[in-house]
Amino acid sequence: MRASSAAIILAGGRSTRMGCPKHLIEFDGRTALDRIISVAHECVDQVILSISSETKVPASCLQAAEPVILVPDSVSGQGPLQGLADSISLLDASVIRAAVVACDYPLISPELLRLLFIALGSFDAAVPLVRGHLHVLLSAIRAEAFRGDSNLLTASSVRGAFQARRTAVLTEQTLLRFGIDPVQLETANTPSELKYVKSAAARFSRS
Repeated sequence: MRASSAAIILAGGRSTRMGCPKHLIEFDGRTALDRIISVAHECVDQVILSISSETKVPASCLQAAEPVILVPDSVSGQGPLQGLADSISLLDASVIRAAVVACDYPLISPELLRLLFIALGSFDAAVPLVRGHLHVLLSAIRAEAFRGDSNLLTASSVRGAFQARRTAVLTEQTLLRFGIDPVQLETANTPSELKYVKSAAARFSRS
C-alpha cells in the first residue's frame, strides 16, 4: 500500500539538560519513544525515526510489528533541522502530509495528531500556539512544501524554516474546543519538567 501520511519523530538530541536520554525515560512501563511511535502508528502510514550516531534505539522499536524507518543524521551536531531535512528527503514520494514530533513530547495523543492534520488543510504547516510558544517540533507539514527545498538547511532553526511557510496556528482555545488538553504539549527537557509531565501522564495512559 502506498503511504499517504507519515510521522517524523526526532530523537537525535543530546539531552544535556535532562542528563539522560529523554527518549528512554519510562512512562507507564514504556519508554517515551515507544509511546510516541505507538501513537504515530495509529494516525499515519509511515513512521520515520530521526537519530544521531549517539542515539540508543530500544530493541522494542526495532522488533515492533509495524516498521519504523531509522534515518541517521547525514551531518552530525547540526540539531533537529538536520534530522528534519534528512527525514523529509526519505519520505515516500506518495506521502502528502507528515507529522513532526520531537521525543520530548511524551503525552501526545492520536487525537492531537489528527487535529493537526485537519488544521493543515492546504497550508504548508500547522503549529500549536500555547501560552505564547509556537510548538514547531510538534506540528504537521505538507510534504510538497518542504520536499526538495535546498534552502531548508540555511534556516537558523526549525522555527526559522517554518516562518517562510504558510502556517496554520492552533491556539489553546482551539485545542480545548476539540477536546485536546493543552497539557499534551508539555515537554520533558529537564528533571523538573519531567516531574510535572509524569504527574500528568496518568491522564493519557494507553493500553
